Amino acid sequence: MKAIKIIAIALGLSVSVFTLATDKSAIQAELEAMLDSDQKHRAAIIAAIREHGNDHPSVKALWEKQIPIDKHNAARLEEIVSEYGWPRKTDMGEKAAKSAFLIVQHAPAETQKKYLPEMRKAAKEGEADLRNLAMLEDRVLVFDGKEQLYGTQVARSDSGAFNFLPIQDIEELDARREKMNLGPIAEYAERFGIPSPVKDK
Repeated sequence: MKAIKIIAIALGLSVSVFTLATDKSAIQAELEAMLDSDQKHRAAIIAAIREHGNDHPSVKALWEKQIPIDKHNAARLEEIVSEYGWPRKTDMGEKAAKSAFLIVQHAPAETQKKYLPEMRKAAKEGEADLRNLAMLEDRVLVFDGKEQLYGTQVARSDSGAFNFLPIQDIEELDARREKMNLGPIAEYAERFGIPSPVKDK
């Protein structure tokens, strides 16, 4: 009888482990699909803004398609984190971890603030990309009306030109960026066709 109980317990543990692994695999696949949906209309939105400006009907139409997706993704991510914790690279893979970051990055400010500590912890443990953490740190600061740390956030003026949002302690900017695995700010500025905020010495 004792042997039967031990076998039953062992079988129960095996089923539990299998179920957990199956759940994680399903969540990983779901997060990866959410990443694809997060990006579904964004390339077209950027192209339309560059061609027509922020207020063009084509831009608004694309946002009307993307915003409901973003809301759904944010709500679902909250459920996932509540049940499984923050998606870590070693548990869910690179794409799923990136998906979690982008969903938060495109969520309302209160959601970004809520999950910033999770991103900090994951990055400290090597489970999230430092570059993604830098972008989220900057975005939360900007939403709070503060100067950003890493210069990742730019805005587009009515004329269509990009500009850096305010950055603190410009002289140490590239040193801070290097710690977060970001390239020099001059290279980043070149992507947007704007002058580097760091002056050549």
